Amino acid sequence: MAEGRVTEHAKDQFSWKPLGGLNEVGMNCMLMRFGETVLPVDCGVLFADSNNFGIEAVFPDFKTLLETEKIENWLITHAHEDHIGAIPHLMMIAKKLGVKPPKFWAPPFAKALICEKLNDGRYAGISTYENLINAVELDKDIEIQGVKVRFIEVRHSTVDCSSLAFTAKIGDQTIRVFHSADLKIDFNEFEDGVRSLEIFNAFGGARPDLMFLDSTNADREGQSVSEREIIEPLKHLFSTSKQRIFVTLFSSNVYRMATLIHLAERNGRKVAIAGRSMQTAFRLAQQLGSFDKMPKFSSSTLVAPEVLATLPDDKQLVLCSGSQGEFRSVLSKVSQESHPEFVIHQGDIVLFSSKVIPGNEKAISKLVNNLMKIGARVLWSKRAVDAAGGPIHASGHGRRAELRSLLNFLKPKILFPVHGQRFQLEACAEMAREAALEWDVPLEVHIQENNDEVLFHFHEGSWVISGRNLGDPYENKFLRMDRFYTPSRDSFLAPRKRAALGGCISVMIESSGVMNIKLLGVYPEYLSDERPFSNLSEEIENVLRAAMKKSKISFHSEGAAAFLEEEVVRYVRRSVGTRPLAIVQIAG
Repeated sequence: MAEGRVTEHAKDQFSWKPLGGLNEVGMNCMLMRFGETVLPVDCGVLFADSNNFGIEAVFPDFKTLLETEKIENWLITHAHEDHIGAIPHLMMIAKKLGVKPPKFWAPPFAKALICEKLNDGRYAGISTYENLINAVELDKDIEIQGVKVRFIEVRHSTVDCSSLAFTAKIGDQTIRVFHSADLKIDFNEFEDGVRSLEIFNAFGGARPDLMFLDSTNADREGQSVSEREIIEPLKHLFSTSKQRIFVTLFSSNVYRMATLIHLAERNGRKVAIAGRSMQTAFRLAQQLGSFDKMPKFSSSTLVAPEVLATLPDDKQLVLCSGSQGEFRSVLSKVSQESHPEFVIHQGDIVLFSSKVIPGNEKAISKLVNNLMKIGARVLWSKRAVDAAGGPIHASGHGRRAELRSLLNFLKPKILFPVHGQRFQLEACAEMAREAALEWDVPLEVHIQENNDEVLFHFHEGSWVISGRNLGDPYENKFLRMDRFYTPSRDSFLAPRKRAALGGCISVMIESSGVMNIKLLGVYPEYLSDERPFSNLSEEIENVLRAAMKKSKISFHSEGAAAFLEEEVVRYVRRSVGTRPLAIVQIAG
């Protein structure tokens, strides 16, 4: 295998470039190049953490992508934000560049949610692109730019989720590529039947040349909890509780919503759905007929919040957003006693039918504490399991036993773990190597980095890795409207980071040489061994005058302001231990 930097794409090559989704949870996006045909898969966001200083989400550098690649079609596997959340931003970038956006091919529910996004008032002028969003029929082959693609319907935590099977001719050779996307292998009987491993037989029994496998739960042994297994525990909780019940869950988990409404109806409770995202998902699922293949409920069970409020506490259920501690969510507002329609009564049950997404632990902890403070009985994690007598949440991602069964069925030739942090990718790789020991055919397993492109060519009867285009791991950035979406090392975030951690020091130097120094978020006095208390403003002025004298440059010399800014930062860092944002302005 040739390693190093490769720059050319040959017509007889296949290449794969993950733009996001590796060594992180979110921003799933990858480029597949079949000869001269480029087919991106998914277009998601990565939700930023508190260290990103006001940044809400991150997505790939679509500007560079649209300027350098001819992309006519784009594939979407399912409707989660980490797979579709960046589509409006991509459209806006295309509009600004004067480039025609690609056509999108998505399962029906994903298409409906994407169109909702494009019509959102926050994204000016892109609602006309709605006609570029195409719904695909699941479990049927379609041809896109000479590549045969099958969207295989799989179980996950929302509806219309699909794995992708690609078959393409590159030069004189056929390549078969399988992308699991997000999935679990659940053999339980559902309203729409049982999904067997045979659904993945998209290549007529042939082995995939390449496979990309969901690694989210690859570090967890055994089989994941089935969506069917949580029904009895939830039923127990509903039938034994005399209080109002709030259940918070992921807004797109439509099957879970149907289950909860069905159980509420059986226990004489009415239901209000609170939260814009959850109401949207429910409405779109109704329009698409998704509830026809789910636990049954009557439309009369659903009522408006003001109607629900007139009923006894033991006749009420509220389904609401906010399971990840989102500060603008319904549950967050309820916890702060600022929601206009819902107020916690003493002893109300708040049930978290969800998992904690890595990075949200602090926000959820704060939410739980606030709910308890105002009198709620909060059930989450083990407390919820103990109260219900069993699991109250089922992950949409398969664990090791499920992933292994899929690998044993397909027996790919080359495997790349995707969708996960490094320890999850490593766990997936380890599991795959163990599984392959029982095969009579070899398996290659590779762990990849975001923005590194892997190239393949056909050699002696197989597709093999021929080299890599090494990318910049900090490429993911873009400006949308008045917000930046970018990693912390980006030059835009550097001053924000400095100001947040070290405060801001502004120095205005008048033409006469008089200095006006203002400290914002910086202690005006600091402790020193030599001088117990010194005035920092005076110290900074003395340091700057000494630096100018020593350097023998004048205030009006070119680069003087930048020189003085560095002197301020260097001095404060040495004296106080923080690194502030320094701004020096010199009057003409």
